[in-house]
Amino acid sequence: MIKRDMRVTTLIVVIFIIVTYGLFFMSTPYVIQKPGTAEDVGPMVQVSAPDVAEGSVLMLTTVRQLYPNWFMYIAAHFNSKWDIYVEKDLRPPGETRSDYSERQAIVMLSSQSNALQAAYEVAKIPYLLEYQGVVINRVIEGMPAAGILRVGDVIVEFDGKSIHQSAEVFNWIEGKKVGDKVSIGYKRQDKLMYAELVMGDYSLLPNVQGEVVKGLDEHPGLGISPVDVAEIRAEDESRQVTVDVQDIGGPSAGLIFALEIYDQLTPDDLTKGYRIAGTGTISPDGTVGPIGGIHHKVVAADREDADIFFVPAKNSKDAIARTEELNIDMKIVSVSTIQDALDYLRDIPIITE
Repeated sequence: MIKRDMRVTTLIVVIFIIVTYGLFFMSTPYVIQKPGTAEDVGPMVQVSAPDVAEGSVLMLTTVRQLYPNWFMYIAAHFNSKWDIYVEKDLRPPGETRSDYSERQAIVMLSSQSNALQAAYEVAKIPYLLEYQGVVINRVIEGMPAAGILRVGDVIVEFDGKSIHQSAEVFNWIEGKKVGDKVSIGYKRQDKLMYAELVMGDYSLLPNVQGEVVKGLDEHPGLGISPVDVAEIRAEDESRQVTVDVQDIGGPSAGLIFALEIYDQLTPDDLTKGYRIAGTGTISPDGTVGPIGGIHHKVVAADREDADIFFVPAKNSKDAIARTEELNIDMKIVSVSTIQDALDYLRDIPIITE
């Protein structure tokens, strides 16, 4: 009897260990997205000689992405503010988590560069633009660059000709045909490397349904997505701006960075005492583009008591629906350009004690 009880107890312990390990230590093929943070970008932006010291609060918003264990995956089904996705559906084929993280960091740098240009333009501050190189932001599976080039590599030359910006890459490719042999020079961790590649054909890649459409015209390419890296310098050194961001990636903070830079470069208090959050990509000409995860970012902004939330025009309907769903008392302001945001802030009254 005692031996039988010991066997049963041992079996229960073994089952408990297996279940516990499975729930808490085994990875899943899923990704959870949930509301992230809303962070004041003021400390991230530094102007050599700011026009005036202000107490403005301009906050970027984020979506937090988790790679859950099975326990967290099960729990996520009971939280209406969390979304569950199959991990492979969120990234291009062949892209690793490391590639994704590096791509997000590259896009953030490009976004900062765009924000600085947009802010200098609306503030009418003369600046110089010097292209530093072309960074690979994505390598497409099934194309010649796959397995040779990596996300983060910096292209410096094609067929012996120096390359400084992405427009030169596209112009160079226009003169090539599928099957042409080409030489590419690139830097990886400051080490200069070369590779011989044969131009591939984008038309042979499967579409979003996973099917290869026959009969399409040839579309030559290497299978890379290039992003410009540029140094932007104000002609007046006292107007020089630097941005230092830690552990935040992606392009969606572009608008809020542009507003913060503009705020520090101009004498008036842009926010007039309001707590302001925002999201949206930014182009050098000040155009604001749509982003993903707006329903999460609304929640993140509300958690930090934002009074106003600037959102791209194409995201405004979903943002408003989220505030109504959760009974959030926060003004959603739709913008298509940075000038739209500045005009709105110009016309609102100052908060007085």
